[in-house]
Amino acid sequence: MNLTLASGAPRPSQTFRTVFPVLALCWLAVFFDGMDVNIYGAVMPHMLDDSGLGLTPASAGTIGSWTTFGMLIGALTAGNLTDWLGRRLMLVASVTLFSVGSAVCAVAGGVALFGFGRFVSGLGLGGLMPLCLAMVMEFAPPRRAALTTGLLMTSYHFGGMAATGLGLTLAQAAGWRWVFWAGVLPAVIAVPLLLKLLPESPGVLLARGEREKADAV
Repeated sequence: MNLTLASGAPRPSQTFRTVFPVLALCWLAVFFDGMDVNIYGAVMPHMLDDSGLGLTPASAGTIGSWTTFGMLIGALTAGNLTDWLGRRLMLVASVTLFSVGSAVCAVAGGVALFGFGRFVSGLGLGGLMPLCLAMVMEFAPPRRAALTTGLLMTSYHFGGMAATGLGLTLAQAAGWRWVFWAGVLPAVIAVPLLLKLLPESPGVLLARGEREKADAV
């Protein structure tokens, strides 16, 4: 949001303070999004070597499709649910969903349960990116919108690199399940920060008729 003086002149310091916490929190959420999306591919060789799981190259591809299907549903439903819950709570729900999905994958004893876990993760992953982009665009200064969204998108790629690092180190040293346990960290780290520090979308508040809260944000 672009806060102004009574004369109408922009106040750059307040504009920066408005966008920075939102950008930082969304950056963290999208970082975990990128990590979770790429974590399956990073540990797949170790999973194929685990005879107890029963994963085959064919079923591995099917599970990847279920993840994508979950992301599709998540992306399509996030907008409608946001009208009821608000963007802040939907972001929290999205992070919680893909963290729970990762926990299911970590304890899965067979391909069916593991595939279900990846589908649940996909539901959260699909809704997160559009929500974070909308939040950052809403709070970004008009002349810095492209820069702000570009900075946000770097987090996805850092998350992908983190997933690769976990696959090369943690999976090799402790097993592939521990990599998915690492995927539960977003619920531990990001969710409390989002609940405590992320403001609600002023646009959502105005749509609800909560003008005073929107003005305060």
